[in-house]
Amino acid sequence: MNAAVVGVPAKPRSRARTAAQRDASPVFRKRRRPRRRESATLAHDASHHGTSSDRRRVVVDPMEFASRRVRPSPVHEAAGGGDMQFRTRRAILFGDCDPGGVVYTPRIAHFVVEAGLAFLSHALGAPAERRLFSFGILPPARALSIEFLHPMTWDEAIDIDVTVERVGEHSFTLAIAAVNAEGRTTFRGTITQVAISPQTRRPVPLPDELRAALERVRIG
Repeated sequence: MNAAVVGVPAKPRSRARTAAQRDASPVFRKRRRPRRRESATLAHDASHHGTSSDRRRVVVDPMEFASRRVRPSPVHEAAGGGDMQFRTRRAILFGDCDPGGVVYTPRIAHFVVEAGLAFLSHALGAPAERRLFSFGILPPARALSIEFLHPMTWDEAIDIDVTVERVGEHSFTLAIAAVNAEGRTTFRGTITQVAISPQTRRPVPLPDELRAALERVRIG
């Protein structure tokens, strides 16, 4: 009787693949996703190819736009008496406007305050906010009046004239008027600011240096 031949069971085939085998396989090559390039490379390609599907990140320098907002022009003599009048130029920015491209009404109040500070900076020979605080006072507005005369639109430039209307014991009033490139007055306004004590929040006399600066440019 022949002895039975007992076969040695074959070793099961391992399904594990090495990294080299996976890379060599066309199936795995199709599934691999391309590595993302650095954003700098994408920005470079986008700037060169300029296709509509490219996504580009635009970095905006805020100082470029800030420099367009208020540009003081040289102080010039007002009509009669040799008194001085201050003029500043402002560009109407997109953020100043409503969806129709016309200046949003509350922004004009900001124009008035902005022009007043530019005037005081000129009169005091230093940034107004810091100079007023150095006097030991706070200068809040007590009254603000604006008359809207003509619409202003995006990218338009306006000239804003500022004069001293009144100098009191504790307060002063500035008169402000803006004109467009065609010479039409777009708005007029006045703003009254009061000197108060930071401690008591009560009115105090105008500092001598501030009063002298206002009187120098006051139109009687």
